[in-house]
Amino acid sequence: MRITNEATHRELVCDDYIPLKLTAAAPCHDAMYYTVRKGDHSFLELTFDQDDAKVKRITLLLCLNCRRLTEGFSLPGSYETGDVLVDSAADEDTETFECIVYDDAVEILVSNEAVCQSVLSGNVLWGLSEEGKLISICIVHLERDVVEHCWCELKQNAMG
Repeated sequence: MRITNEATHRELVCDDYIPLKLTAAAPCHDAMYYTVRKGDHSFLELTFDQDDAKVKRITLLLCLNCRRLTEGFSLPGSYETGDVLVDSAADEDTETFECIVYDDAVEILVSNEAVCQSVLSGNVLWGLSEEGKLISICIVHLERDVVEHCWCELKQNAMG
């Protein structure tokens, strides 16, 4: 993944059975997918346009390992403002897939590697490794009803 200084605005969509979905206003003409999964029970999909490589939709479909913290999420001490571009479609398996639900944010961890670069794009904080690999995504500044929707769907999915 590469960093661009142009931020993409994405709106939250609260769909039944989907814990978290954000969609950009600009349509995705030639959709490509970057997916991260852990087995059959944890799945994150980034939909991006192959023409401009911008992520148009972020969808957390399932996450078996989730927990709730009764505190607010704190942005890192330093971060860039912009967005990330996806270099190519991928379907990655990972050993780490955890969702942490805060009072005002939802963080999705897909790697145990250290975050070396943080990029804030609107209400999406991307955590990348030194090589540009996706480590985490955190949706920040969420309203209480969105956090509750996400938590209820995650718990429902976990119970199976």
